[in-house]
Amino acid sequence: MKRRSKNVLLRVLAALLLAPASPMAQNLIVNGDFDTGLDGWEFPDATPAWSPLDAGDSAQSGSAHGVNMSTSGRVCVLRQCVALPRSGRQVLSVWAYTPPGQGLGNLVLSYTARRNAPDCTGGSFASGGTYLPSVGAWTYHALSVPVDDPPAPDTTVDVRLCVDPARQVGFGGHFDRVRLVPDVIFRDGTD
Repeated sequence: MKRRSKNVLLRVLAALLLAPASPMAQNLIVNGDFDTGLDGWEFPDATPAWSPLDAGDSAQSGSAHGVNMSTSGRVCVLRQCVALPRSGRQVLSVWAYTPPGQGLGNLVLSYTARRNAPDCTGGSFASGGTYLPSVGAWTYHALSVPVDDPPAPDTTVDVRLCVDPARQVGFGGHFDRVRLVPDVIFRDGTD
């Protein structure tokens, strides 16, 4: 009996070793850790700054710091248009930090998915967003992004990191570790 169990175990291990390496864990966001300043990001509504404050306390990395200088509307401080070369649900995630003592306001993560839109313009087939409560501590937040299977040509996701206004001018916070990776748990879209 022991020999048979050992043979089964060896076959399973051999199958795992021979299976093709999966590139599925590759992050599609460029410079999501903000290791190299804000390279790879656009600044649609404001001018964010690079900060040495890092979600993992790394001295070799930092975060993006965005501030909303108005009291009347959301500003999206960072944007990235991401091409989706693969199908299936994706997970869009970020770590956020809101310094305490600023009054009410929100950091926001949002996306808009589009077909036939290499530049992230045109009609969308999916969009979503979430507030990033994170006062006084780095917190992790994630969204599920649906993608056609197979993806339509030039399927893109417009990723935005935004700041809602507070009652006082100058509400802001930090974004770090932005990821867009395959949803391996709910890959087929079912729970």
